[in-house]
Amino acid sequence: MEYIEIILVDFPRKHLDPLVYDVFKISSDFVKSSNFYDNQAGKSIDYVDLDSIERVLRPKGSGTVLLNELNLGVTMKNVLVLFSFDEEHGDIFIHVEEEEFYKNETDYRKLLIYLFKIQSTFHLEQIRIGFEPATDEDMRILDIDCNSDMEQSIAQLLHCLHT
Repeated sequence: MEYIEIILVDFPRKHLDPLVYDVFKISSDFVKSSNFYDNQAGKSIDYVDLDSIERVLRPKGSGTVLLNELNLGVTMKNVLVLFSFDEEHGDIFIHVEEEEFYKNETDYRKLLIYLFKIQSTFHLEQIRIGFEPATDEDMRILDIDCNSDMEQSIAQLLHCLHT
């Protein structure tokens, strides 16, 4: 099974809780499974037991959440979100099954509007979209940064996914 990967690159740790709880609105009701290592408590914990993702991933840390669904402007099913953080910044990897990702132009537009909003709200240098691993240049479909144009990005996404 192929996965599309969306990476929020160098995401500021201080904005983790607002992203997870206010923007993504990840509630325990949608969590299939999860695993975080609480450095302060010295043990693994589940998402349902978190009081703050930002706190748990201090000073460094990682965690995963497998969700029944996640709304990214459009509802995606069976989404894996991986958090990997150093002291101040980290990457957030969102894995979506390839067949779940293939949508129509209207849904791609909604997805990109949502990602552009995240990019500007949290002042991210870059959001990458590609086939897993999207960190590899040859697997990358699209980079969104502060200079990206929405219409060009939609055209590029449509061209890459439908050729």
